[in-house]
Amino acid sequence: MDGSLDLRGESISQSGGALTGSAQGMAGDLSAFTSSLSGYGNPFGDDDLGSVMQMIYSAVSEAAMECFDGNTAELGVAGGQLVEMGSEYLNTEQTNEAEFTTLRGEVGG
Repeated sequence: MDGSLDLRGESISQSGGALTGSAQGMAGDLSAFTSSLSGYGNPFGDDDLGSVMQMIYSAVSEAAMECFDGNTAELGVAGGQLVEMGSEYLNTEQTNEAEFTTLRGEVGG
């Protein structure tokens, strides 16, 4: 990347679509990861220490998964908003171009 900022409507929408796709991929990966973890059952054992470890693990992993789920969902929302923004930019550019073309014709340019 050369460090330039591309604010064309098409590129903004394209970036939003890519972000939405990434969020969907992350959600799928997270779901697969969660399923994989649940396949281990209770690896901590059934004694008192194992029970305490299982409780701690469950609480921490549940909080982490909620955080991951929320962040992934927010990335998807942001991607959708970028798609809409790009569409609005494109519509505004087309409207401005048409209005300037009309104005140029009226003033004899």
